[in-house]
Amino acid sequence: MIPVFDPAAPAASGCVATPPLVSVCMTAYNHAPYIGRAIEGVLSQRTTFAVELVLSDDCSPDGTGAICRDYAARYPDRIRLLTGDVNVGMRANYRRTIEA
Repeated sequence: MIPVFDPAAPAASGCVATPPLVSVCMTAYNHAPYIGRAIEGVLSQRTTFAVELVLSDDCSPDGTGAICRDYAARYPDRIRLLTGDVNVGMRANYRRTIEA
């Protein structure tokens, strides 16, 4: 049987958490109606390895940033949130997410 990665298991079992093997990159701009569902889709994946979400909001004025910050605060061990002071555009936002 292949063990399934459970982010709650390391703390519960006393095991040392391993660094993520896979990083899922997600960029966002004005996606408030959809971003929660997209984040939940990544967090709900069951794998045999650790997965992190690298999430980058590009200064969305519609509340996307607040939703992203809320998820990042609730899942600090699984979500890395990238933000900036100004909107940098799709390409630059994508590039900084991949580089992270």
